[in-house]
Amino acid sequence: MTLPMWSVSSILFFSAVLPIAPPPSSVSVHKLSWLGDGANRQICANVGESVDHEFCFDAKTRELMGIHTHPKAHSSAVNAALAMDLTDYANLGKMRHPQRLVRRTGPESIDATIEKWESVQNFDENVFAPLPNGTVWDWCSTPKIVMPTSNRPYVPLINVDPMSGSLSFTYFGLYKVVRADGTVKEATLLFGSPNGPAKELLDRQRHDRSAVFVCDGKPVEYEAMFVIWQTSPAH
Repeated sequence: MTLPMWSVSSILFFSAVLPIAPPPSSVSVHKLSWLGDGANRQICANVGESVDHEFCFDAKTRELMGIHTHPKAHSSAVNAALAMDLTDYANLGKMRHPQRLVRRTGPESIDATIEKWESVQNFDENVFAPLPNGTVWDWCSTPKIVMPTSNRPYVPLINVDPMSGSLSFTYFGLYKVVRADGTVKEATLLFGSPNGPAKELLDRQRHDRSAVFVCDGKPVEYEAMFVIWQTSPAH
């Protein structure tokens, strides 16, 4: 998988990548507001602490119309530049899905618009045919994930500028292929400095065991992408 493909797929299937809502136990509405007027009137509820999650609903039908996730001003999350706006929700079968998806993560920005929904009974036989230079992998949409028990959690290194005393971090991305037994077959630095936090994480990914993905009782080989945006707290 390429980084652009991963970025686009992660925003289309955002629920598995970006937590757009705080855990239920911590939900507390701290602000209610109106948006728009007339037939387009919405009521919005804001929840969250360092990150503000705003959920907007149609004032008449109570259907979800938009979700906005932005760091609060002066919070430690501001420098992470992590923001998402999911709007133009529409019914898709028994679910509602945004047709406009905008995400900003570090220096990366994605603005995606879904132009067409198409309902089909069966996919064309060529839809899932591998490309000429592609590789066929054993795969399932919801594998059972068995986490390793022996690895220490990764804690990013923090660098201190000796002149200013400010904290600095590194932006980097990693790609890895994991064998069926959880050992790493390949680990590659996609971008970022090869030193510091990226080097530490890359070395650990190559030597530590990773999670095992199990499909229908059979462990399978899989690929994974890490994009880590680390930033400096304001002083």
